[in-house]
Amino acid sequence: MKLEFDEQSPADGEDIHPPIIMLHGLFGSKSNFKAITSQKRISNGRRIFHVDLRNHGNSPHDAIMTYEAMAEDVLLLIQKQELRRPIIFGHSLGGKVAMATAMVEPATPGGLIIADIAPFTYKEHHAHTVSSSTIVRYLLEMPIIGVHTRKEVADEVQKVLPTLSPEIVQFLMTNFVPETNARDWWKWRCNLPVIKSYMVELGAWPFRQSWDGPCRFIKGEDSDYISDESKDSIHENFSNADIITMKDVGHWLHAENPYRFVDFLYSAIDKIQGDMRIAKAVE
Repeated sequence: MKLEFDEQSPADGEDIHPPIIMLHGLFGSKSNFKAITSQKRISNGRRIFHVDLRNHGNSPHDAIMTYEAMAEDVLLLIQKQELRRPIIFGHSLGGKVAMATAMVEPATPGGLIIADIAPFTYKEHHAHTVSSSTIVRYLLEMPIIGVHTRKEVADEVQKVLPTLSPEIVQFLMTNFVPETNARDWWKWRCNLPVIKSYMVELGAWPFRQSWDGPCRFIKGEDSDYISDESKDSIHENFSNADIITMKDVGHWLHAENPYRFVDFLYSAIDKIQGDMRIAKAVE
């Protein structure tokens, strides 16, 4: 599938570093990390590609949403843009897609940066948070006809899901957009019915092979997506991975403290590029 993306040119006009592909999480879009990568220490010397995954943003909708299919989408983008050994960043769902890309075509990624997710089969185990399945179910129940403003539905989502922070509700509502040429008629930009049908599969990790390329995982301290149990799966699947922890943030680490996240992302890029240089020198 041909994915929609925005290309960010090098801030200094110099294309000398490996390109970076930015993959958003569930319910996200290609706009999620643009403010992060606008920082010159991130964008100097490299092209950055902000991508809408299938069934998200402006990318096509499809009835298939396996990790294999999503990895093939990313590989097609890499091929069409003639990117050589890109660094693939992914948060949450996007992190699993990034890892899947390395599993499907091991020679293509130059390195991986994974934010707060592991190659692990998750269950609905986050007792202190609202599950993604619950969010999808309630979003599908929201009215789309006779709605005057986005705020009307945002208030209703906040009412039925009171434990969600206002920031997360506003993030979800970026998917609620007006229909063209239809007054007071709205739609969900992400493909909620297909996402709902794939929730169990998206929580799983279907690959058994390993990848030995440069890889860094960034854990949110207050999140349990990277736990003692799932850390074992990281080292089993990614032999050259290291894990660093960003303090005082949860799963949405880039949104909770974007300034600090820039530091962690820059450090990860620097580490991955160093590992890539070493690997190239010994080839």
